[in-house]
Amino acid sequence: MTGAANAAIAAGFVGNPQPLSASGSGFTYYFNADPQAQAAANSSNDDGVKRFVASPDGAGSGFENDFGALGYVSPIKAPPKPPPQPRDWLAWIDVRGTQFNRSPSANANDLLGSQVDVIAGLTHRFTPDFLVGALGGYEHFDFTSQALGSRLKGDAWTSGAYFGWRLTEHIRFDTTATWSDVSAGGFADAAVGNFTGQRWLVASGLTGTYGWQSLEFQPSAQVYALWEHDNAFVDSLGTPQDSNDFSTGRASGGLKVTRPWAWSSTVNLGPYVGVYGDYYFSRENTGSVGLTTVPLLQGWSARVTGGLLMAFKSGATVNVSAEFGGLGSNTQIWTYIARGSVPF
Repeated sequence: MTGAANAAIAAGFVGNPQPLSASGSGFTYYFNADPQAQAAANSSNDDGVKRFVASPDGAGSGFENDFGALGYVSPIKAPPKPPPQPRDWLAWIDVRGTQFNRSPSANANDLLGSQVDVIAGLTHRFTPDFLVGALGGYEHFDFTSQALGSRLKGDAWTSGAYFGWRLTEHIRFDTTATWSDVSAGGFADAAVGNFTGQRWLVASGLTGTYGWQSLEFQPSAQVYALWEHDNAFVDSLGTPQDSNDFSTGRASGGLKVTRPWAWSSTVNLGPYVGVYGDYYFSRENTGSVGLTTVPLLQGWSARVTGGLLMAFKSGATVNVSAEFGGLGSNTQIWTYIARGSVPF
């Protein structure tokens, strides 16, 4: 949800995003985008590198989306087309899918499942540096645990709003707030039950992008917070199950550094590394910290990330990255991402 909103805010400031772009574990489509946006972004290779370093607010968040604007020298130069005018209204839809696989160990239960999110929204840019938007979405989730003999699946409908404020040329502030109506059901051993709930999600961040020599520095500070209330119900065995309230979140700050360069006449490369400090917090209504079935990060920890983005002359991009979180805590999490996009 927050990733879709962040992409919408960045695209709103640009005003002329590509109609279709990769967005992490899925894609984003802008209904009233300018089909010539990609062509207008393609100029000489040197100009592309300079624009990448100097203009952080591309049609996405940070390096991954800005790098897509790099162009290449054409042996036959056509007369330049007038740049498309920025749009004050932008409609979009974002589709994402996530797969979880947590193998059982001596100290932890297994977790296997997936979640699919479809989110749509409308952005209005009041000024070149201030915009607001509304969004709505649907999610479907399905998780199982053989160790617990259980399964949980359900759906949720979400509505919310977001706004972005470009404080200076290099600093952006944004906030997103959503409310979800959750309907879930499942079983644990012989007991079967269904329940409903409500969820609040708030995210806010401050991101800067600065160029120095051939490097791009992106410091950031972000916080995510989620509160959910699950209503009481009676399972199939006639056992009353109390309502449940829990919250979880993360506050983080750190720095990412990117070094883009032209590898050849047809390929541009951009390796990047990042280091972040995180504070995780979670609580249930029982007063215990963390969830009992799946341990969550709690307290202070560190996180490092690194990756490589490749942009090809055809306009296609490939991005591979890895992240290792939970340094200094009792729970470590590896995250691997490989994604690509092909214009058509």
